[in-house]
Amino acid sequence: MDKQIPRNILARLVFQEGHLQNEERVKSIVHEPNPCEYCGQMVEDRREIFRQYQSPVPHWRKRCVTCGLFWNPDTEKFDLTAHDSLAFFRTKYTRKDK
Repeated sequence: MDKQIPRNILARLVFQEGHLQNEERVKSIVHEPNPCEYCGQMVEDRREIFRQYQSPVPHWRKRCVTCGLFWNPDTEKFDLTAHDSLAFFRTKYTRKDK
C-alpha cells in the first residue's frame, strides 16, 4: 500500500496532524463546486434525502438538501415545497378512477 496519491486528489485533501511523529490522517476532502443538475445552484456536495412517508399510503419522497425542494414525479424536477408536496401526494394516492 505504498502507492502514491495522484496530485489532483492530493491537492484536495486536508490533513490532520497526528500524535505520533510524521503521522498524518485525512481530515476532510475539499470538493469542487459544480452547478446542481436540478436546481442550478452552485454546490460542493450535493445530497438528497429519501424518506418513506406513511400517509395516505406508504410511499417514498425525495428532497434536495441544497434547495429544500421535493421531487415531483410528474415533471421530474425538484419543484415542490413541503406544503405542495403534501397536497400533491395526498391527491395522487387518494384519487379514485371513475
